[in-house]
Amino acid sequence: MAKKIFGLGTLVAILAFGMAVTGCGNDDTNVSPLDGRWVYYDDPSQVWVFSSGILRMYEEGSLVENIPFSTSGNNITLTMEGIPILGTFTVAGSILTITFMGETAVLRR
Repeated sequence: MAKKIFGLGTLVAILAFGMAVTGCGNDDTNVSPLDGRWVYYDDPSQVWVFSSGILRMYEEGSLVENIPFSTSGNNITLTMEGIPILGTFTVAGSILTITFMGETAVLRR
């Protein structure tokens, strides 16, 4: 009986390890350093969430915009109503500084 339990435990451990190695691959090659939730530094009622190429802008908890975005290095392009808007960004620790058309916003995680 002890051999069966040991064998079953070993099988479970091997299966768990195999699932962890093969099942945790990251197929998303478009992960941006911006991905995640950012709060406007001067106005915490404004929240920006970057995820899977979409910027979701919230104000006082309500979704106000869904804007497609892409990044290349520290450059960002938002596409609003089919029009590309070019900007730059830097992420330093938990601070995001993003600039579009001469206007700079500072957000924190």
